[in-house]
Amino acid sequence: MKDRRMKQRRIRAGLALVALAATSACGNRVGDERIAAASYLDGTETEVVAGSGGTAPGGAAPGGPDTATDAGATAAGSVATGTGSGGGTGGGATGGSGGGTVGGATTTTVAGGGAAPAAGAAAGPATGSEVSIGVLGTFTGPVGVYVQDFATGVQVWGRWVNDNGGLNGHRVRVVVGDDGGSPAGFNSRAQQMVEQEGVIAMAFTTLGLAPGGNNAYLDSVGVPTFGTEGGGNNPYENPNVLTAVPSGDLYAQAMMYGYDRAAPDVERLAILSCSDFGICDNFDREWSSPAMEQATGIHIVYRARPSLTTPDFTSICIDARDAGAQGILNGLDTASINRLADACARQGYFPVIGLADLLGRPELARNPNADGAIVGTRNAAWFDGRAPGIAVMQDAFARYAPGVELNGTLAGGWLAAQFLRAAAVNLPADNPTAADLVAGLADLDGTDLGGMTYPLQFTPGQPSPRRVCFSAAVVSGGTFVPGPGDPLSCA
Repeated sequence: MKDRRMKQRRIRAGLALVALAATSACGNRVGDERIAAASYLDGTETEVVAGSGGTAPGGAAPGGPDTATDAGATAAGSVATGTGSGGGTGGGATGGSGGGTVGGATTTTVAGGGAAPAAGAAAGPATGSEVSIGVLGTFTGPVGVYVQDFATGVQVWGRWVNDNGGLNGHRVRVVVGDDGGSPAGFNSRAQQMVEQEGVIAMAFTTLGLAPGGNNAYLDSVGVPTFGTEGGGNNPYENPNVLTAVPSGDLYAQAMMYGYDRAAPDVERLAILSCSDFGICDNFDREWSSPAMEQATGIHIVYRARPSLTTPDFTSICIDARDAGAQGILNGLDTASINRLADACARQGYFPVIGLADLLGRPELARNPNADGAIVGTRNAAWFDGRAPGIAVMQDAFARYAPGVELNGTLAGGWLAAQFLRAAAVNLPADNPTAADLVAGLADLDGTDLGGMTYPLQFTPGQPSPRRVCFSAAVVSGGTFVPGPGDPLSCA
């Protein structure tokens, strides 16, 4: 037992040194101010129409003063005047070419480039006709707390993109709908947004959180989705559900690769995947697979499926400790991970905690018992301005949502919207349709969205290509800092 504790301390000390080195090389351009998080979504069912003036619930300016009851849909206002923040450079150098190994797997590094429109070059205010883009998901209730920032990310993007050329000149109107966490609600809300609000594409949905991942209505009318919460394999099976980042089992792999890179001394691991949603099955299955053990050299010594409502994780901590686990990789929500870290600390057990990027939230970083935790990301981390696309996002949030503290979920919404924008590079001037956006997938030409993701190559009408890219962030001193390696690497 003494040797095991000494090894845990050495692992955590090594992570602290990595975090210290990363902090000196690349600062957090937005999060250092530790401003309380804000959101456009506050549970009200209102629509904000394009215009200027007023203040949104979270403290950021909405599109205008006119509101109308809309049975669960919220539209972010468009900004049609002013100058954009344009491009930007983050701390540190742009990620270049390179490579390495992850547990024996060869990796390549994604260069921070990308097509100019997708990366965010300033192009002046959009002046063309309005295009309605949707965001649909479970944005209220206990789960909504952790995914509503996806919607906020798209809303902030909507304000920024209208000051920076729009969608090939078209002004953007973002419409947000809450599905209530049910397949029927998902499809009825989607139908309302398409047929009544004129939505031609979904920038983002939480498809995996509606039981069964039922995309029936959007499939029937050919309306594409450009990003999801990432829990399911839908993008690799359904050509109408697209992704620019790893999803489902590939998301699980990205998390494990990122964890392994940042904690190479962890050889014995416990895994916890929630029992509340079917999407958690992907993570439990993939993390415990022989292929994953062979790729990383990490042996799974303990495995459990707790509920997100578990009030106390003491028994799980004791079982993981007694199994010899040096770390715990989690498919849980942020609140559960905080309770887990606290429960383990009370037992004098300090495993290296691992989690997903969408759970990389400020309240976790501020928990001293989570210090040293590793966030396995499926795209360049939200604070890593070495990727030009991330620097553009940071500048946009600083201007359009100065009270919002960046996190992995906000970045996920922004990235999905930038993916949609890349497909709209040749959107026609008159009456653009969903079919035009789908056709635009052929024009992506390998853009990596300013180094935020891997080079994108799609065939219209075909499922998304399967590719695993990853990075890692480390919790250190109350904030997130880059883990070892480049902003993004691919297995």
